[in-house]
Amino acid sequence: DFRVQLGSQQHDSIAQVEQLTEKLQQQTQASEKQVNQLKEQLREQEVFFRQQLNKQMEEKLADLLTASAQKETELHKKLQDMEGQVTSLQRSLQKAQEQREEESQAMQEARRREVERR
Repeated sequence: DFRVQLGSQQHDSIAQVEQLTEKLQQQTQASEKQVNQLKEQLREQEVFFRQQLNKQMEEKLADLLTASAQKETELHKKLQDMEGQVTSLQRSLQKAQEQREEESQAMQEARRREVERR
């Protein structure tokens, strides 16, 4: 009777161990599946964030290129304005020099006439 009871207890214990082992394997598989799902989610998020970052960088680069082109246009216009001013100043200087030369020649001519008159 004692042996039967002991055998029955041993059989129950083995069955419990097998059940626990199976349950542990199922939990392990479920955990591995969750880990793999989380890894995949992380990969997808990483791809998404990289795409977002690339998009933001492309937008920023486009903004910088636009600003650079606008600045270049602005500087080119300023350069043209300054070149126009330089040309105008050169013309004014040339006219002043010509007028000065004419006045100098007129004064020399007036002196020569004055000398001849005397």
